[in-house]
Amino acid sequence: MTVEYSYADTYFLNDVCNEDSFTAEIVANETITTDLDYVRTSEDEDTGSITVYVGFASTLSSGEEAALDALAAAHTGVPPTQIIWHAVSALTDDVKSVSDTDPAWTELGGTVTTPDFFTSNVLACRGRIVGMVKSNGTGGKLRMREDSTVPSGGYDVPDTSGEWQPMQWFSPDAPTAGTHYYTLEGQLPSSGATSLEVKFSSVSLLEFG
Repeated sequence: MTVEYSYADTYFLNDVCNEDSFTAEIVANETITTDLDYVRTSEDEDTGSITVYVGFASTLSSGEEAALDALAAAHTGVPPTQIIWHAVSALTDDVKSVSDTDPAWTELGGTVTTPDFFTSNVLACRGRIVGMVKSNGTGGKLRMREDSTVPSGGYDVPDTSGEWQPMQWFSPDAPTAGTHYYTLEGQLPSSGATSLEVKFSSVSLLEFG
């Protein structure tokens, strides 16, 4: 059954909510993993007040609810950027385990592809990585590297208490022209998370217009 959360339009940064862009912001958020059912807006004809309703497949955790509140407070109401999907590549299939601790990285999987085969506007592209992740403890990290280039960031894996959970995150850097080897890597902290595993992961090439 859908669980609904509501916000007055005055809660948003500019007192306005764009349903499409707010939906995209929720879906892209790394903390909110509960399935989003809808974002809808309702106006009270008598008072003129506007309420935004956000429906999820189940009750949000306290962390997810805090992340949703932060997204709403920072939402500008600007219509969404056009996103063009170009291609998807598998990174891992069966379970891959991270064995290296900071500063070393474990290679978990990868793919070879040519981003500028799909679009000449590679500087406007990012990789969207999805899959399943399981961890015990905090501090684990994932990143995707183009050839030998160290990326500017990655994904801070939350503590999933030994349960498989979906993950989704974006590579922070644009790809470059030419054919490259893209590697998914993982790292355990020197203290903190004791295990980190991934499976069924893939990367999509998205162009932001």
